[in-house]
Amino acid sequence: MKHCTVGSVADIGQVVCAVRKTHGIRQDDLAGSAGVSHVYLRDLEHGKDTVQMGRALKVLEELGVRVTVEIPDDVHERLAAMREKTALLLAEGAGRSPQAAKVRRT
Repeated sequence: MKHCTVGSVADIGQVVCAVRKTHGIRQDDLAGSAGVSHVYLRDLEHGKDTVQMGRALKVLEELGVRVTVEIPDDVHERLAAMREKTALLLAEGAGRSPQAAKVRRT
């Protein structure tokens, strides 16, 4: 896999369009398999700034595009603690013990 820097919705739209066309996938077929409308997919490919991120991530996942984010080294510890807290809260809400959440996360 190659890496591509993304700084805007237009950048993401270009990635989506390039992958889709390379694999010979029609817009309406991709939209259907990703669970979005063809209008949404068109807007994403054209870089419309107001597209919903959750849907864009679904489209990228459907295309096999993995999204990663580079974070500064000094933020990593705080992010790990925040994710741990979220996992514990979700486990408690689902009726599982906090230990089960830790085991599931690893």
